[in-house]
Amino acid sequence: MSSNWKTALDSLGIVASPQWCAYDGSRRIDSALRRLEADAQAPLSVSFAGADWNVAARLDPAPASDHGAAEGFDLALRFTCKSGKASQISVGLHLEFSNWSMDNYILMPAAMYAGNRFKKWPTNKVSQLMSGYDPQAPVSVSGWVPVLSCDPQGPSGVQFLTGDLSTPAVVLQMPDRRRGFIVMTDQGTRLGNTGISLIESEDRTTAQLLLKAPGVREIVRCNGKTSTDRGADFAAGDELELRARLYFFDAPTIPAAVERFFQVREDLAIERHRQMIPFSAVWAIQQDKYNRQNWVESDGYYSVGMREVPSQDWQTAWVGGFNASHALIAAGDELTRRRALRTFDHVFDDGILPSGFYNALYHKGEWLGKATLLRYMGDSLHFNLKSLMLLERRGQGDSIPDRWKKAIRGVADAFVRIWKKYGEFGHYADQEGNLIVAGTASASLAPGGLALASVYFNHPEYLEVAKASGRHYRDRFLSIGYTNAGPGDALQCPDSESNFALLDAYLSLYDVTGEAEWIDAARDTANLGSTWCVTYDYRFPASSTFGKLDMLTTGTVYANVQNKHSAPGLCTLSGDSLLKLFRATGDRRYLALIQRIAHAIPQYCSRADRPITDRRPGQRWPIMDPGWINERVNMSDWEVRGDPDNEIGVGEIFGGSTWSEAAMLLTFAELPGVYIQPDVDLVCCLDHVDAVIIERRQRELVVEITNPTTFDAPAVKIFAETAEAALVPLGANAFVDLFSVPVAAGATVRATVPLIT
Repeated sequence: MSSNWKTALDSLGIVASPQWCAYDGSRRIDSALRRLEADAQAPLSVSFAGADWNVAARLDPAPASDHGAAEGFDLALRFTCKSGKASQISVGLHLEFSNWSMDNYILMPAAMYAGNRFKKWPTNKVSQLMSGYDPQAPVSVSGWVPVLSCDPQGPSGVQFLTGDLSTPAVVLQMPDRRRGFIVMTDQGTRLGNTGISLIESEDRTTAQLLLKAPGVREIVRCNGKTSTDRGADFAAGDELELRARLYFFDAPTIPAAVERFFQVREDLAIERHRQMIPFSAVWAIQQDKYNRQNWVESDGYYSVGMREVPSQDWQTAWVGGFNASHALIAAGDELTRRRALRTFDHVFDDGILPSGFYNALYHKGEWLGKATLLRYMGDSLHFNLKSLMLLERRGQGDSIPDRWKKAIRGVADAFVRIWKKYGEFGHYADQEGNLIVAGTASASLAPGGLALASVYFNHPEYLEVAKASGRHYRDRFLSIGYTNAGPGDALQCPDSESNFALLDAYLSLYDVTGEAEWIDAARDTANLGSTWCVTYDYRFPASSTFGKLDMLTTGTVYANVQNKHSAPGLCTLSGDSLLKLFRATGDRRYLALIQRIAHAIPQYCSRADRPITDRRPGQRWPIMDPGWINERVNMSDWEVRGDPDNEIGVGEIFGGSTWSEAAMLLTFAELPGVYIQPDVDLVCCLDHVDAVIIERRQRELVVEITNPTTFDAPAVKIFAETAEAALVPLGANAFVDLFSVPVAAGATVRATVPLIT
């Protein structure tokens, strides 16, 4: 074992050592290292900071799995203070990399992509970027995003706590060696969250990767504020164990390293499964809330939130708008569907720009958009067409006005013109459709919308541009390990939103063409998307709002590397593309990923019997109304609102109605609650129910559904097919209008379910 360990370290030029650090406040004043030799089991002793220490290293092979050629080791370091006392101490694992290169790809899930080697601007205001179209402009992020330096000389380093990451891990791909490396650890120890740091030498020839307990960010935190982290005091007899798992593997490309992470991301996860409230019960609460609080009768639209600011009023897509309208059309009652369809008139009557794109923002009777975020338009095109296709499938095609079709086709034509002129979709366009900010994946859903438009309008050119732009995103972004600029409030940061939108686009291309090329691209996209999804249940402070509610975080999704919070759901999609990808590949990890994402959302819905509160004094909504879902799952201490010294803090929210509600609406509308493949013994419950197959027949199943919650489930949606049938693409709206069965609270029912063969 020791020889394998040494060989693995030597293959990447790594020296592994236990480390002790002493602090004055958060400023490091001393440190000590002891190298782990080939025999990592040998005990080590050191005198440091007024105490005598012993560290015992336990090294074991990682448990056998299907991880292919990855060689894994479990390393546990047990630090013991043998005598004396030491104050303000942090201990941990120090990995020194020789022959380091700025070309190494560095991924810290949800916190750092490609080393975050981006240009920094003082704020996140997009106006900073609007100096004219420049295809060579560097990717730009706001000043509080932790980055590694773009310069070949000078200080360079980042320091995080585990709560800043969706999985406490670091992934490296070293192109010169065509090798990859992953180190994973737990959220923390008895002393709190662990720290994860990467510090490059000033000439970039070496680097230090550190896992420290307790985590101490020296000088500043991830939001740029002064660090308040402190070390711990040790006395004779005090012990602390730090655990890490290390993988070494071949990785000729960045997507290969990301794929390896996708395979092992849950290896150290501790997850608690909870059935709280079924999807259809949440839908009933939210549909009532949308019709009481979000509907604006005078103008005919459902607002994003409570309309207190423009961003919480009407936005054409992204956080609500046509994304939410599609869910309400797909699954709403008669009143809700009629109202959701009126949103088309709201936009198409006077919200069309000279370019053919839609104006994005509407507030207090006025259209506000000056420049067009192309994310809005990619989302709008895709969801508009899915809504029209659904209406026609339901026999309501004759009710679709020609002017709706003309407006939607105008968006497709505007994308085609931009592609022909620039060879990309860019980030922002002016009102005439000229790009004014370039070089992002903001409009990554546009290829999917164009693919659907090619079918709906029978226009082959749309498919040509859809394919060309899909390949552009694959070659320009997936190959370098991030997509970016989906959110309108985070400049050009790497983000999860553009990533999952691109996944939807690839599955739409596959639905339309049946070409394996798009499944290959979708795999790489979903693998990268998994890096944004939380793999474990974070331990919130017991006194925090989420601590008191015992919130589970597995399956929540981080937004971007600037806004360092996780969130309930995908912004703003159902994730049915992951289910489609599972169907095409048979890889159950994609099914498990969407199961975790979908299952996580309902617990974050505020209810009359379980209100979620904003504990800060003087807030507009100290108690969130039933149906409200806030976007904040704060595992990090990144956020400051109002008074700079008044921080929301870990486990707290701001009282507000947000886009996560639309994600929940789409989850119920576009996903089955129970997915079954009986011939391979697969029963997957996305919903908060349990299911078992009682009898198998030629074209139907008898399925027993149990609702273990205290809420009636008006409709548990069930989709059953054979593994062979799953290889056939189902197209847009694949899981809308499924067979469903009501299940009362605490009840068990048997249902005869149609089986697709």
